[in-house]
Amino acid sequence: MPPSTSLPLVVDADGTLLRGDMLHEALRCCLLQPKRWLPALAAAWRGRLALKQHLASWVVFEPGMLVPRAEVIEYIRAQRAAGVRVVLASASPLPWVQALADQLGLFDEVLASTPAVNLKGANKQAALQVRFGVQGFDYLGNSAADLPVWQAAQHAWAVGASAGQLARWQRQVPLLQSLPAATAERRLPALVAALRPVQWAKNLLMAAPWLAAHRYAEDGWVLPLALGMASFSLVASAAYLINDWVDVAHDRVHPFKRHRPLASGALPLWAPVLAVPLLLAGAMGLASGLPAAFQGALAVYAIATLAYSLVLKAIALADGISLAGLYTWRMVAGAWLMGVVMSYWFLLFAMFLFFSLAMAKRYSELRDMPPTQADVPGRGYSADDASMVRTLGVAAGMLAVLVLALYSRDPATVALYSQPAVMAWAAPLLLYWVARMWRCAHRRQLRQDPLLFALRDGVSWMVGALVLVLVLWAR
Repeated sequence: MPPSTSLPLVVDADGTLLRGDMLHEALRCCLLQPKRWLPALAAAWRGRLALKQHLASWVVFEPGMLVPRAEVIEYIRAQRAAGVRVVLASASPLPWVQALADQLGLFDEVLASTPAVNLKGANKQAALQVRFGVQGFDYLGNSAADLPVWQAAQHAWAVGASAGQLARWQRQVPLLQSLPAATAERRLPALVAALRPVQWAKNLLMAAPWLAAHRYAEDGWVLPLALGMASFSLVASAAYLINDWVDVAHDRVHPFKRHRPLASGALPLWAPVLAVPLLLAGAMGLASGLPAAFQGALAVYAIATLAYSLVLKAIALADGISLAGLYTWRMVAGAWLMGVVMSYWFLLFAMFLFFSLAMAKRYSELRDMPPTQADVPGRGYSADDASMVRTLGVAAGMLAVLVLALYSRDPATVALYSQPAVMAWAAPLLLYWVARMWRCAHRRQLRQDPLLFALRDGVSWMVGALVLVLVLWAR
């Protein structure tokens, strides 16, 4: 840890004290409220400072909305314990900076942008020299905009800088050092985590209609299926980025979701703005040579996931139906991709089963709510809805079992098997699996997506293997 000095310690806010930028946080709030767009655009036309002051006039950061760096907080506390005066100096508007200082209770003085001065770069350097004199302060910053301030400081420390960044800045500020406790930002791993590649396994559902139709002995299916799954995976990752960007304020107060890259601040809020168009363009490129029907299904999926993230997920029960529809739509897209006609029974089975799993996920969230919390943030559920959600989910699972039993006796299904009666035994296996999933949810063992839970669950693999044996036997 850098040694304490008698000079005041000046700490930058955005990117230094905080994992993120208050302006980006405010712009996110603005973009989620269309009625605010025109006034914000008018303010932006007058310049960055005018935009910040306009946003500060109505955006209020409640406790928990901003994410401080724990290592910087610890360092500030150590300096205060040593008798050092600590100043928070930021280019963000004064109302935001003062509210942040009041929430943390760690600062003796606050300097921030006013309607007349944007306290950044050379302006911040000049203000600090007037206030404390030339080299009359120490400074913690995080970006190239802080170079003039570091040059005017007695001691200069960079927070979250990579080795390459630090080397470039040291050419202009030779005494600049990295704050030892503040590790460098690792944006690429955070972005990969935010894309949730593990969720791509759900796109294996696209192969289900093709497998059910026993078309796997045909030639020329590998490349189209791979391209189709890859295109859906890119759209799904774009949807996860949008969903997490919209939900970031709620995720930050959630016991598990607060560790997500956007909610934790490991990934900046501007990253989805750049990544989502690239992901969608990549998906379109992969699907460009596939059947037109599949391309249409991909476009519908992209629109539906956007509708879910912006509207449907906040409506109780509609969210579960939407998720079930999105899972089922993957199978529809796979059927159109491979030229397979899906059975009416198969569609019903998928909808009931996936609705049951969606309700199991929601039930687990309701069970994990703190006793003092009445509602699920960003959702249309309250703690009292847990029993209703459980009843609906279990009932939907039982309906899926019933539909599977009826599907096994459908004339179109019977025609596919030499011993169709064997397929009827798949129903009790599914009954056991659905009941067990709900038992896991009731015991608080289901704290992730049910399909991903199943992929990591040995019992689910055993049930799947037994169903496969029945299919081969019936063939």
